[in-house]
Amino acid sequence: MTLKEYILYWQEVYDKNQSRPTTYAAHSYIFKNHILPGLGRDPAL
Repeated sequence: MTLKEYILYWQEVYDKNQSRPTTYAAHSYIFKNHILPGLGRDPAL
């Protein structure tokens, strides 16, 4: 499992159900534009 896969899984399973819609949208933006481009291909530990 890559970090990208893990982050997308975490966001869909946990973040979406436990965060307000605006917080979820902010997390989506940050992941998509700042985190995933640099880490998406690295394997999760």
